[in-house]
Amino acid sequence: MNKYMYYCKFWLECVGIFDRHGKWCYVLMAMSLLVNVSAIVAGFAELIHVTDDLQLTAELMSAWLLTFNALARLLCLIINRKKMNYLRTVIETGKVSEGQRSEADDPILEYYDQVGLRFCRVYGSVILLVGVVMLVQPVPGILLGYERKLPFPTRYPFSVNTTIGYSVAYVHLVISSCSVVVHVLAFDTWFIFLNHHACSNFHLLQTWLEEISEVDPRREHEKISRCIQLHQNVNKFAADIEDVFNGSIIQLFLITTVNTCISGYALAKSHNEVRLMVKHFSSIFGLILQALILNWCGQFIEDKSIGVSLAISRSKLYELNDRHQRDLSLIMLVRAQKPTSLSAGKFYSLSLPTFTNVRFRSMYSAYRIDMPNLYQA
Repeated sequence: MNKYMYYCKFWLECVGIFDRHGKWCYVLMAMSLLVNVSAIVAGFAELIHVTDDLQLTAELMSAWLLTFNALARLLCLIINRKKMNYLRTVIETGKVSEGQRSEADDPILEYYDQVGLRFCRVYGSVILLVGVVMLVQPVPGILLGYERKLPFPTRYPFSVNTTIGYSVAYVHLVISSCSVVVHVLAFDTWFIFLNHHACSNFHLLQTWLEEISEVDPRREHEKISRCIQLHQNVNKFAADIEDVFNGSIIQLFLITTVNTCISGYALAKSHNEVRLMVKHFSSIFGLILQALILNWCGQFIEDKSIGVSLAISRSKLYELNDRHQRDLSLIMLVRAQKPTSLSAGKFYSLSLPTFTNVRFRSMYSAYRIDMPNLYQA
């Protein structure tokens, strides 16, 4: 049992992906879908009735895409539930380096898993804070006796101008927002932890390769065989991660890019209204943070893969026999020319340079859309 996996495991159990309550997991998945769909329907019902107010339309589209983004994450988790549980088993049993490592290697793996846990907890705290800020932004207006407004524009089959109607609508939005946050955390924290676990095994491989010439010459073949086996296992683990997440991540990036542009436009059109500025700024911050984390994980695993070839170059290859030199040189060339990396949709590479290009263009697009209005002001 991996003792550092409890945080992301908790969120996945909340949506029924990991089985903790028997058949109740199916009830949790059904409830999660129902809450998300109800929020999407309520937002879309309001959206189709707004045709002449671009600011309100942008605000509606932003909230609607946030919910749709969370639904895409949930569907990915549900569709790939068996694969998610398989990856969980791989981590809990240490299958990537099973039979290859010794007790002296455990601190390396535990360090990266611990870092992954801390990363997930910090990221989770920030996402929870963003969700709370977006939900409580109409509260000051209510306390000061201003017009009661919902956190997100939605349409219900009853009047929200009455106290009971407003209370029911607000509770529904709180529940749906909590559901959105849970789905985002379940997807993202699991992706983060999986990447850190893969990187821990890459780092372990680097350590073995750097020390390859220090072992007993009679055990060189055994040690190199262990390195090659671990190299194959960790690459297969990274391929499994990409196979599960790559289709969903490209959808998330497309939705996030469009939503960042729309939220930026809505922020520019908020006319210094504090409530709207807080909401749209929180939305943009959360969207950029999510995209940054996913791309950073891809960059992290790519850097660790390149580190394998660097570790071989730092080792004393000249002290090994010709056959072993050839085997290690082949690994070094493969990792240097084609490092292990994660992609979205098989054509979008998860990396920090890609992130900066896409985020800059989406924010620049929002600026260009509203630039005539800024000049008029």
